[in-house]
Amino acid sequence: MGNGGSVVYMYPSKIRFTHDSIDSYFSDGHSIPETFRQILWKKITADNLPLIEVMNYEGQWFAVRGNRKLFLFKELEKRGELSKVKVQKIVFDQYLFRTQYTSSNKGKTTLIRDFRHYAMKQELDLIWSEYQCDKNESTIDTMYLVAVYVLALVVWVGLLHKFKPPY
Repeated sequence: MGNGGSVVYMYPSKIRFTHDSIDSYFSDGHSIPETFRQILWKKITADNLPLIEVMNYEGQWFAVRGNRKLFLFKELEKRGELSKVKVQKIVFDQYLFRTQYTSSNKGKTTLIRDFRHYAMKQELDLIWSEYQCDKNESTIDTMYLVAVYVLALVVWVGLLHKFKPPY
């Protein structure tokens, strides 16, 4: 992995893409939406994934390896589900950078290949909505249980005072 450098935490929003487009599947066969879902529901964490390798070019950090993970992490970060991620900073290598760099917008964005970009964004939004509903249902269920317990406690305390044995 990499050519020296150090492991640090960085905000995905501070890292740029080197690729103008990315595939929607990771090399292990899992899709970006599937991995997005697994991270949201805490089946895996960002730290379970291999590190993104970044190098500095003209004052900006670029992902020379891990553009799909960067896309995923940026989506999670903008939804407030992820802040900094562990990355491998590597020493600038002009050959590696030039062979990886295909961006036409200085790495600010990337597209999903095969005209799937907008479908992918919609799928991530749908998963996000599902996650928010599950989270809200869980919160409502918890609040309901707390209310039932408090009510039971109030009734119990009231009964204790009502049937207080005479001394």
